[in-house]
Amino acid sequence: MADNYLEKRMDDYARGRVSGPHARRTSGPRPGTAVIKYPLLTVALSDADSGDADAIVSMFVSAGCKVVFTAADATRGRDIAQSRGGRFYPGGADEAVTDMASRGEKADVVIACGTGGWPGCARRIRLTADTGAAAGPGETVVISATPARAALLCLALAHPDCDTSGQVITCR
Repeated sequence: MADNYLEKRMDDYARGRVSGPHARRTSGPRPGTAVIKYPLLTVALSDADSGDADAIVSMFVSAGCKVVFTAADATRGRDIAQSRGGRFYPGGADEAVTDMASRGEKADVVIACGTGGWPGCARRIRLTADTGAAAGPGETVVISATPARAALLCLALAHPDCDTSGQVITCR
């Protein structure tokens, strides 16, 4: 009787009908998660001194993007680069653009966490707390309350298939 029981269990296991701790699991994502293929972009952050910058750098690095950023506070910039990844330029956007050009790189998307700019990039996302902000040409303005929401919005808006230039997006 024991042999028949074990044979039946092995047949069930081979057909994928086993439940419990030894059940076969699919290799796909867990229920409740979304998987989006994200293109490899070079993302530039200017004025990464804000609280949003840490979350934004982390989000883009985990998506597989190259991240370069500037910050007025060199200590904070180095801390973000060491803990989250990315390439930090303490000299500002002009130094970063020059170095990137010497490497044959250019920014696909610029995320402005402050008032600073980034020369030579057509797509720009500006983060602000000003509810009366207006978007310029080629720019999307994000008004967000929390760093995690701002980072997630930036990730979605930076995707090449997402064209929201000239719009102001408020996230509460």
